[in-house]
Amino acid sequence: MCNKLSLPTTKRTTMRTLIMLLGTVAVLNACHQETEYRIIEISGVDAAFNISRAPYFGSFTGRDSLLPMAVAHKDLLFVMDETFDRVVYFRYHGDMGTQIELRFDTVNTAAFYLNGKLHSIDMTMEEKALELLSDTSPSGLEGVESVYLDLPVEEDVLEQMRSVFPPHHRLNMILEGADSLNQLDLLFRRFRPRWVYMADLDRDYGYIDWLTGLQDLELLGTGISSSESEPFFTGLFKLEELILSADQEKPFPDLSLKALKHLRSVSILDAGPVNLDFLKNAPGLRNLYILNADSVYHAEALDGMKQLEGLGFTECELHQDLPVLPGLRWMALPENMTQEAFSDWCNNHPEVRVLEANRDTLINDLTPLYRLPRLRGLLLGLPEADLSALEKMENLEMLVIEQNIYDQSPDQIDRLKEALPGARIVPGGGFCLGSGWILLLLPLAGTGWILSAWMRKKKKSRAE
Repeated sequence: MCNKLSLPTTKRTTMRTLIMLLGTVAVLNACHQETEYRIIEISGVDAAFNISRAPYFGSFTGRDSLLPMAVAHKDLLFVMDETFDRVVYFRYHGDMGTQIELRFDTVNTAAFYLNGKLHSIDMTMEEKALELLSDTSPSGLEGVESVYLDLPVEEDVLEQMRSVFPPHHRLNMILEGADSLNQLDLLFRRFRPRWVYMADLDRDYGYIDWLTGLQDLELLGTGISSSESEPFFTGLFKLEELILSADQEKPFPDLSLKALKHLRSVSILDAGPVNLDFLKNAPGLRNLYILNADSVYHAEALDGMKQLEGLGFTECELHQDLPVLPGLRWMALPENMTQEAFSDWCNNHPEVRVLEANRDTLINDLTPLYRLPRLRGLLLGLPEADLSALEKMENLEMLVIEQNIYDQSPDQIDRLKEALPGARIVPGGGFCLGSGWILLLLPLAGTGWILSAWMRKKKKSRAE
């Protein structure tokens, strides 16, 4: 009788064990699932940048109304439009598809639409924003994912936001100004954002009060000081992505990131010397992008990062050899790579899907790219390179060529378009102002005249 009773128990135990094992395998597979990189097409704007991966090298409209862009799920994007003197941030999600229709409202300029739905509101246009919130139905506001705020925010604006958006709406925020009134505490606790971009925000008080409202934060763009022994974000345990604007006059701090178990991507922008030894504190990192750093050293720290999928050194000189990282799928090459090193790198990384090569005057032969059979997106700014080699790269879906090179080679561009009918080919690049770096790092309040200057420069370049 005991045997008869124990048999079902044994079966149940076995089944439970099997289910647990299968569940563990599924979780592990999900954790190690390869990132899907897509080439999307964006309409309705003049320029677009992928802040998460290639903030220097954006796509411009050129002679085409569609902007191609290489993206992955949850990348933070940034778009610009001349007509409205506007800039917009939004996060790409896989369910948006590959055709992204963007639209600024011609009646109420505080509104921005993505694929036909109200997506973000510029609260810095107070009168227009309040009018929009009053006139839009609750169902029409359900899809609003982000707001732009210049701190301190007027009380009537805060009150209207509280009245139309329910608590924990997951309202993402782009913030500038000075938070002298500790309004971040109110905003973050009330709306529980998934991502926040506040690289230019002046925080002139302690930030302990508002950390509670950021416990679900997945992506953070913020400034960082070398004097901070422990930045506030080390206590945000659900963070997946950090975009850090640093101080080019001081060494980048030795961050302790071990507590951020979900952290998968770090971007360091406009930095002084960067010591890559900090990577030992981020064992789960899969993407590392360094842009416009004074110097980058201890590259041997990358040897132990075989899990890296994305790596970038845009506007950086790297004076050590790069290790072979077979898992790389997205790469931005350092600007001082030799022709020989470029050839060797292509030989060792045949699985790369997206490549950025920029500013290097040492590379003139692009035929090593033939060894990248899975390359789908190429962002190219090599002034000495012979573009004719690209005519055989039929696997390309996107080719973005630096604006000056594009404008100076109209016949070559036409031949490329004829040879590569499956590729979207447009001009691109970045925009710098003096010692400041890219447009997206400047306060939004000043983007009107900057954007106009950028467009005038672009039109003049085309005319020439």
